[in-house]
Amino acid sequence: MPNILEWLRYLLLGLLQGITEVLPISSSGHLVLAQELMQMGDMDLSFEVFLHFASLLAILWLFWPKLWRLIKGFFRYFAHHEIEDQEPYRYGWYLLLATVVTAVVGFGIQQLTGGQFSSLFVGVCLLLNGTMLLFLGHRQGTQRISSLPWWKVALIGVFQGIGVFPGISRSGATISGTLGMNVTREETADFAFLLFLPAAGGAALLEIPTFLEGWQVAMTGPYLLGFVAAFLATYFAFSWLRRLIRNDRFHWFGYYCLGIGALTIFLTL
Repeated sequence: MPNILEWLRYLLLGLLQGITEVLPISSSGHLVLAQELMQMGDMDLSFEVFLHFASLLAILWLFWPKLWRLIKGFFRYFAHHEIEDQEPYRYGWYLLLATVVTAVVGFGIQQLTGGQFSSLFVGVCLLLNGTMLLFLGHRQGTQRISSLPWWKVALIGVFQGIGVFPGISRSGATISGTLGMNVTREETADFAFLLFLPAAGGAALLEIPTFLEGWQVAMTGPYLLGFVAAFLATYFAFSWLRRLIRNDRFHWFGYYCLGIGALTIFLTL
């Protein structure tokens, strides 16, 4: 039976996953650091997959109305070629293009590195993440996603792909890359998290065998507590992030990443 300290640990990890999945400060990097601080060793892979699934459901819940409009518009244009549905049709293809590029880049990185990263490496990546946020995060574009040339959308997929490195935020890299393509802040936030859905959904499907094999019945309570915490934290963190992007405060997270990255390197050496 899990003790009260284990319940607290799983609650904190759920909150941490939900907040850092959305905010541009790297969920994987912070989970690695949190495990070391709490002396948990390697995180239970089933629980990690469970937390990512919670964040995925929260984003899906937030974006379902827009996603449903895009799906309907895409297939209406495909069937009838109505002018008013041309934008969602193009938008849908761009989501697919960026997703394919993300998968290729992410898979390539995983094959090259084996997915094993030290705390020192996480610290360096946090510094790079902070630099990227400060350089690109304050931009205010004028274009819509559907008006971009295809190669710019492919580059956005590359930005999301490098988010597999712990310390490089998936949301931070995708949002920064999209802002760097001169896209409006409103469109940037929506596209970045709609792009998260197929990437996270595909990863979740691939991890189902790991999830089922590693499930510990005795830990079902703490697992569910972490799941609910991650879902709620993701939901509310996104609402806050969207306001920060609109108000040109997104790049402020760069200072945090530089600080936590430098601290991580200092404590590691």
